[in-house]
Parts: sequence; structure tokens; C-alpha cells
Amino acid sequence: MVRTPTCTIPARRSFTISRRAIAVYHAIGGRIAVHRRWAMRLFMATSAVWFYRIGLMGWVLLTGGVGIDFQTFTGPAVIVIYFAQYLLPLAML
Repeated sequence: MVRTPTCTIPARRSFTISRRAIAVYHAIGGRIAVHRRWAMRLFMATSAVWFYRIGLMGWVLLTGGVGIDFQTFTGPAVIVIYFAQYLLPLAML
């Protein structure tokens, strides 16, 4: 069984809480354009699991799973998709 590194779970929570706080802060301050940008960042970051599934299935369909060890669910493709699930959607904003 492959386990998620425990250090990533608190990091995800802190990023989500900080984005939520920044979005609310700007909404209360009446800066709606800035609030919308932070709310979209929050939405994209919390949708990362969906992006991971789409990226992983797309990789498997395109390459047949090259770079993934399905017994241990490790490999370079898994690492790249893991980081891309957050970085690519946020880079589009």
C-alpha cells in the first residue's frame, strides 16, 4: 500500500485556509476583482484531485502507462502528474 507523505496533508490544508482567508478579506474590503482571482485560485487548488485523475487517465490512455509502476503506484510519471495537478491550473490564472 502506498501512503501519501504526511507532510503534504498539512501543507494542502494551510494553502487552502490561507487562500480562503485572502479571498474573504478582499470580498469584505470591496475589492471584488481581487477577490475573484483568489476565489478562482482556491477553486483550482481544491479541484486538484480531479485534475490528478484526469491527468493520470490521460497519461495512461496516451502512453499505456509508461513511467508508472502499477504495483506500487510509483514512478516518474506519477511524480510529474502529482506536481502538475496544482501548478498547471494555477499557472493558467
